[in-house]
Amino acid sequence: MKQTVEQIEERLAEIAADQAAFDARDFDAELSHAIVNGADVDALEEQQLQAERIARRLRVERQALEAALPEARVKEVEQQLELLRRQHGELKARADKLIDQVSESWDALKGPIEELGKVHGQMFSMNRKGYDAIGILPKEDREALGDLNLGAPSSARLGRIARAIGPSAQKMAGWAHMGFGPYLDERSPID
Repeated sequence: MKQTVEQIEERLAEIAADQAAFDARDFDAELSHAIVNGADVDALEEQQLQAERIARRLRVERQALEAALPEARVKEVEQQLELLRRQHGELKARADKLIDQVSESWDALKGPIEELGKVHGQMFSMNRKGYDAIGILPKEDREALGDLNLGAPSSARLGRIARAIGPSAQKMAGWAHMGFGPYLDERSPID
């Protein structure tokens, strides 16, 4: 089984610590001390040979792990990218559905907005006609008629909607311009 980057790096750190401990030993001093103190020199030499074999194995293991590390990094990045691609694809599918919902909502909303604009324009025109009609009368007759400002309906609700639509429309325009990724189907702009 292939090791992960983290496992390789942990093992390399362990090997470095073991090699540092091996490099810190003074085998000649150990042997000299054993000779002077009458210790078992053969047993000490066997321990030193065993330590040298282990050190050689650690060097070879370190070289093998260092050689495997780039491939392990590439593999982990590939796995991360695959996960990101899958998640991005899921989000793209969700974005497509949301774009469809926004488009359908706009189609449903566009007609009433256009009709409201026409009604508002007609009301403004009627107000203007009323002022034009009374404009020919003398001032005292105009005052006798009272306030003829027919006006047009105002709506706090419509104002809140318009203020909300403005920034949202700017965001959508930015998203449409920047896109959602290289594989998002081009959509025709909303009429």
